[in-house]
Amino acid sequence: MTEQGRRVSILGVPSSAGSHNPGQEKAPAAWRAAGLVDGLRQAGLDVEDRGDLPAAPFRPVAPVDGLRDVERVVTVALQVAGEVAAIRADGRLPLVLGGDCTITLGVLAGFGEAGLVYFDGDADLTTPERSESAVADTMGMTHMLGGGSPRLAGLGSLVITEANPDHDPDGQLIRTLVQVVTGALAGAERLGAPGRPDQ
Repeated sequence: MTEQGRRVSILGVPSSAGSHNPGQEKAPAAWRAAGLVDGLRQAGLDVEDRGDLPAAPFRPVAPVDGLRDVERVVTVALQVAGEVAAIRADGRLPLVLGGDCTITLGVLAGFGEAGLVYFDGDADLTTPERSESAVADTMGMTHMLGGGSPRLAGLGSLVITEANPDHDPDGQLIRTLVQVVTGALAGAERLGAPGRPDQ
């Protein structure tokens, strides 16, 4: 692992502004309480915990143009982008903790050109036009791909290109992704989560 890769800055984003209901804002505290910070330090990483951004809890507001609370979602994403950019400028790797999928837009915007490993319970490909709930959290990937609401589509949008094995000649990226995925699945299994999508 490179020296920069060993220097991790944790940022908590206690937001459920883009969610169906309250609760996701508790995710950063839950990760810390579960021992994530100590576990990373025990693994030999230089861990800096930058604390949490201001809480942005869910509030039941009426949708506008197919989205609920879009201004707060944008505000949180921009805050995340600024903090992630600052962490990167310090030569550290950001590890952003949260439960509201819309924070990923801010992570990508702050990271600049980046790859993404995205774990979620569903595809998050709903659009404002098709959504009955008007919840931005169900549209995260749509906005990352540049679709959906113009207010969110410009934040951290990805340009999808054809996979090219020439970009990973020694296979390190693939090996790393395999380790991440197998580690995540093993952890989920230890916690009693289902092991297959059909369970």
